[in-house]
Amino acid sequence: MSCNSSKNLIAQQSINQKVFRASQGAKKINGDQLIEAMLAERFLFDKMLIRNGFNAQNQYPKVISILNREAVTVSFNGLDYNIMQNKIVGIKGIKLSLSALTTLTEKMVKLDQNQQYYCEQANLAYQVKNRDLQTIKTFDRQYFAALRIIRLITHNIAEMARKPNPSVLIEISIAKIKLPDSKIEFKKSYVAEVE
Repeated sequence: MSCNSSKNLIAQQSINQKVFRASQGAKKINGDQLIEAMLAERFLFDKMLIRNGFNAQNQYPKVISILNREAVTVSFNGLDYNIMQNKIVGIKGIKLSLSALTTLTEKMVKLDQNQQYYCEQANLAYQVKNRDLQTIKTFDRQYFAALRIIRLITHNIAEMARKPNPSVLIEISIAKIKLPDSKIEFKKSYVAEVE
């Protein structure tokens, strides 16, 4: 590993840790930065393991919930998502019906649960003595996919918020969101259930 590459990895890990610490207990969280840091942390972890022949004792990426918060505002693409008791209760500046907010919460919570589950499963799979790299790659892909879908949904909502009559557009698009099939049975509750 080159010296510059090693320095870049260490610098990125330091930035990620600052973002993670800032998100804990904060009243307002930059969701875009948090997702980028989560993606970068997993990518850097995988890269370090590959470079070190899977023998390194690196710190495993943290399992972090984006939405499992009591009362906080999470900002995505300039829009503030108000979260109370683990539910999206509103998007600042956009009037959405209760059913649209419930549907959005269900879909975002499902994706948040998936990314947490796959992060944890990938971490556990790395710790097994006879690890199956294909299984780990699958967990990593699912983890990255869940985070990217969250990012895509919030990006699309931000784009629609700039158009005339955004509430109707957003409600229609939320109803049309299709999530990947997931047959995960969660043994522990990652996020509170949506009513």
